[in-house]
Amino acid sequence: MAYSTFAAIDIGSSCMEMVIYEISRDSGIKKIDHIRHIFELGKSTYETREVDFEDVEKMCDILYGFSEIMKDYCIDDYRAFATSALREAKNAIRVLDRIKVRTGIDVEILSNSEQRFITVSYTHLRAHETDSYLVCRLLLEKKKQTNHK
Repeated sequence: MAYSTFAAIDIGSSCMEMVIYEISRDSGIKKIDHIRHIFELGKSTYETREVDFEDVEKMCDILYGFSEIMKDYCIDDYRAFATSALREAKNAIRVLDRIKVRTGIDVEILSNSEQRFITVSYTHLRAHETDSYLVCRLLLEKKKQTNHK
């Protein structure tokens, strides 16, 4: 049975997490690992509207650890996304550049609409799925749509 591995990385305002999935036509999507770090990025960002240097470095350290775990799992593909704490930071572009340089990970900032869609979809349409499963499925769909353009 052929399968691929996929990692979904979430940089939230109160934690950073990565969920690794095994995806196959026969078995669907199966969660195989979940790594979570409590990190209150939003605390300072919402006050100053910027991510300070120390927080950027902490994020990079955590994301570098995630990248090493992805290598261990031989990840075929990943999506990394950030929500409101980075979306509202004035220095978000510099932060994303620093993350890319230090870790090799490309991070996408979800718009408020995308974030709401995920929340509404989870709450109303897919109550039997976990947040991370739904995010993985939606990001895979979004990637599929992007690749077909």
